[in-house]
Amino acid sequence: TEIYTLSLHDALPISAVFFDQSGPCRFAMGLAEVVALTAAGDNQAAERVWERYASMTRSWPAAGAFPHAMLGLVHLAGGALTSACSAFQDSLSAMSPGFPPGWVMLVSAWSAQAEGARGDRAAAAAALRRSEDAYGPQVAVFLPELELARAWERASVGQTTAAQTHAVRAAQIARQAGMYAVEMRALHTAVRFDDCSQIERLAELAKTLNTPLAEAIAEHAHGLADHDGDLLDAAADRFADIGTMALAADAAAQAAREHARTCRRRNEMKSSTRAHGLAKQGGIRTPTIDAAASPLPITVREREIANLVAAGLSNRQIAERLSVSVRTVEGHIYRIFAKLDIDHREQLVHFVRPAWQET
Repeated sequence: TEIYTLSLHDALPISAVFFDQSGPCRFAMGLAEVVALTAAGDNQAAERVWERYASMTRSWPAAGAFPHAMLGLVHLAGGALTSACSAFQDSLSAMSPGFPPGWVMLVSAWSAQAEGARGDRAAAAAALRRSEDAYGPQVAVFLPELELARAWERASVGQTTAAQTHAVRAAQIARQAGMYAVEMRALHTAVRFDDCSQIERLAELAKTLNTPLAEAIAEHAHGLADHDGDLLDAAADRFADIGTMALAADAAAQAAREHARTCRRRNEMKSSTRAHGLAKQGGIRTPTIDAAASPLPITVREREIANLVAAGLSNRQIAERLSVSVRTVEGHIYRIFAKLDIDHREQLVHFVRPAWQET
């Protein structure tokens, strides 16, 4: 199909970069297939590719790293983040000394994305460091994945503004290289971080890619930009039908927030229950799920600062992280305290930390 061809075009560098490695070449093509199929939203076909290659590992001693990476991608696309993280770790463990560093870089980047999406800040940071250490000009084509790893690592510590910046940067790099499926995923990541500015480009990409997943992503962006809870619920339905449960969870969580804003309590509860159920099932702990688990009468920027306060950062450290003045941070904290009727930073921790993070 057209989308498979476009997605495979995005994925072909996976094999091309390592074409001189006779052993990995066959498995690189399999990994490229999985990348293309998950980008097209056909996770079932991607799983069949994984099954096929999982039975071929006897032909090359270190080949086990590839099926594990394929399985990780299938789980990541489906929103089974705990399983995805485990598969990526198995892949990295199977990479013996002397393994091409580009593979370490790429799988570590995917691992950081999965760890960040389930809120494990330490694991996300460790995977990101490993990816950055292995990165080099020979694998510059995978820079969007590294930027997305940085985005999810920042998201895991509540820095959604920085996460948006890295996601958009990943999209810009992908667009320059003509990798439209990667660009769409990167821009959609920014939408999941509450970036409302991506609606026009995502609509264009939806027409180019012409798949149910691309259409659902465009609908998600439209619903977020218009503060339309019903449209966000519809996007969540589409994602669930496709089998991309993490995307469905985020869309449902954002729908719950919009329903709350318009005082539609029944709709809010329905969307919130759905978001939390999907999150629990897949081990999903994105910033959107986090916010839905502890709804507060504060702005997105105030929540970002509240998360950094809860993480133990001083006002000066927060100012340095966000590239603003200390006085600006102090002003935000003053308003947060006033809205929540609290007096101490310690009290803020209990407001911004969901119950599932305390257990």
